[in-house]
Amino acid sequence: MSVAATDTPDDPRVVLVEVGAHLREISDRRISDPLLLAQAWSEVHVCDDAMLRSLDPSGQQAYRTVIDVPPARRRRQRAAGQPIIEDRVTRLRLAVSRRLAVLDDLVAA
Repeated sequence: MSVAATDTPDDPRVVLVEVGAHLREISDRRISDPLLLAQAWSEVHVCDDAMLRSLDPSGQQAYRTVIDVPPARRRRQRAAGQPIIEDRVTRLRLAVSRRLAVLDDLVAA
């Protein structure tokens, strides 16, 4: 069952499990072009919306600590010929990983 295809269930634990599974699936994808990257980000934002609609205020605050922080803007040397898409995919994976860490904390609470 896809988070994007269903309405938010009454039980936030169900949403948490579904969003966690969907984010893991996004993180495991092979992303090699900007269109696939944009699609993945779009799905991450759908997951964010589902989580924010289902969580209580304290859970929303914890989740927002991750999604409201702009990505760090660092300049680093890329190896000659290394595509920019790889850097952007790495940022996506880091953002997904941070979201999953918050979800793990919410499950443990």
